[in-house]
Amino acid sequence: YGSELSSLGLSIESFGENTFIIRSVPALLKNSDLRGLVRDIVSEIRESGTEKSLSEKIDTVISTMACHSSIKANYELDPEKMKALLRELDRAQFPHSCPHGRPVARELSYTDIERMFKRT
Repeated sequence: YGSELSSLGLSIESFGENTFIIRSVPALLKNSDLRGLVRDIVSEIRESGTEKSLSEKIDTVISTMACHSSIKANYELDPEKMKALLRELDRAQFPHSCPHGRPVARELSYTDIERMFKRT
């Protein structure tokens, strides 16, 4: 899948049975866990075997890349970055879940918040 990954900006080469060399990654992923990313990509491709088409495998790789480049829990953001993220979320085609289907936000009613702080 080297040429397909290369078209996504990833250059990964096999370097033995269980070792890979990362030659290049998209700038978007420069600060992500590259070891984890490659492990996840290789795992996804191996596990899907012939069940998925190449297009489906590439979609899975793109989803994995998106998750690895996302802002993680407990990451401190300044107010401007928060506003920018909310504007981007508002423009997203599928704003309610990440590429893997997990929710990105949750609606809390006033009653829910009161219950969380034991006010009811």
